[in-house]
Amino acid sequence: MNSPTNSISSDSSKAKKSYLVLTCGPPSVTTSLPKGKGENGEGCSDDDDNESSGEDGDRTVGIYERNRPKKRQKTKKNGKGKDWLLRKKEQMRRRGHDVPADTKYTGRKRKGYF
Repeated sequence: MNSPTNSISSDSSKAKKSYLVLTCGPPSVTTSLPKGKGENGEGCSDDDDNESSGEDGDRTVGIYERNRPKKRQKTKKNGKGKDWLLRKKEQMRRRGHDVPADTKYTGRKRKGYF
């Protein structure tokens, strides 16, 4: 019987992992990506420059945009309120359309649902 071995061939899918990193928005000067680690735990890069900086590749990516407050979208205060709805219903009645009668529930705010 042959016993299973723990060696990984170069054709195996476990031999090398590649990750695709997507960023969106304008490029930021403060955001930099860390270099990946090679097979021996050393940093690898596309250009093979001799870097003797002594760093082990333990760098963090600074993301300051996460803590920035979100911009609120501007809403029109004179939008489609109850007054607009009543005027629109009256306009549709004058044109001859079948429109439901006005009640105390016309144009009311509805409860928020998930």
